[in-house]
Amino acid sequence: KLEIIAVFDGHGGRKAAAYCAEHALEALQRGLEAIPPSDPKRAQGALAAAFAALDLAVVGQGVPDGTTATLVAVDAARREITVANVGDSAAVMYTAGGSTVLTVDDRVEANAEERARVA
Repeated sequence: KLEIIAVFDGHGGRKAAAYCAEHALEALQRGLEAIPPSDPKRAQGALAAAFAALDLAVVGQGVPDGTTATLVAVDAARREITVANVGDSAAVMYTAGGSTVLTVDDRVEANAEERARVA
């Protein structure tokens, strides 16, 4: 069982963020169903598959705006946290010992392949 926390920050409008917020869990569920529960990278693969499916759906609907996203999957049984992000949305974990940034900004201007994709 995974606990999911997600943030979608629309850019240029609300439609993409609203669509992703509404459909993220079902996309993640489909990703989880495609990966055996024994796979140690199950959450990572499911999050990647969910992001890809959401991107295809938003682009396919011709939504003119975009969204950044951060999803955190907590698997308490495995004592594991998996974080995925797109864009400059970030996840920070706070503990008694301080804070740790769990994400790396995914910015178009720093990634030639992504610039070409969105051009």
